[in-house]
Amino acid sequence: EIIVCMHYPPFNKYEENDVNFISKMKRNNVKKAIYVGDTSLDKKASFEANTVFVFAEYGFGNVTDVKYKIKSFNELPKIINKIENET
Repeated sequence: EIIVCMHYPPFNKYEENDVNFISKMKRNNVKKAIYVGDTSLDKKASFEANTVFVFAEYGFGNVTDVKYKIKSFNELPKIINKIENET
């Protein structure tokens, strides 16, 4: 299953990332997810939702202390396979 969470509708406050992500997971009965993001608030949202975070280096933010990162969207399948093999 794949859920794509973009900032739609646009948020006034990015602090709502975690609430939005968790509510989408609950609504769609998702038990396991990977959060791909490019800001420290995305990383926080991933932590709050108890999901694996993948830092999108090609994005706008700068996130430190991450286990997984991608330089382009094309690298995502390889990272997902790596994550699945580790868990």
